[in-house]
Amino acid sequence: FTAFVYVMVTYFFYSGFGVSLRDNVLKLMIVIDALLIAGTIITFFYRISIHSVGICGFAAILIRYNQLAEGNLLLLSVLCALLMAGVVMSARVYLQAHNLQEVGAGAAVGFATGYTCMVVLG
Repeated sequence: FTAFVYVMVTYFFYSGFGVSLRDNVLKLMIVIDALLIAGTIITFFYRISIHSVGICGFAAILIRYNQLAEGNLLLLSVLCALLMAGVVMSARVYLQAHNLQEVGAGAAVGFATGYTCMVVLG
């Protein structure tokens, strides 16, 4: 249900305000939609950490933006995002909410989805 709401908000934002696909805000919204949809579909078949999906998807977005920027302007932000990803994933394992495989699978799905969407969206 949450993924559906996010997709609808993105659609209304796109159609209602006439925002183009070149706008970074719309790109981020589309990537977030893709992360939510991927996480939702995969959790029907295998338990993964949605926290890992989100934080690694965010790190992938920053990495892609850093690659597109001149002079590694976002390097510090990328390093902070990767540090936070480690903290979040370690906390999920420490609190026994997930095991290492579930956290790793969530990280892989989040990073792959986020980075791929950013490459496709340009």
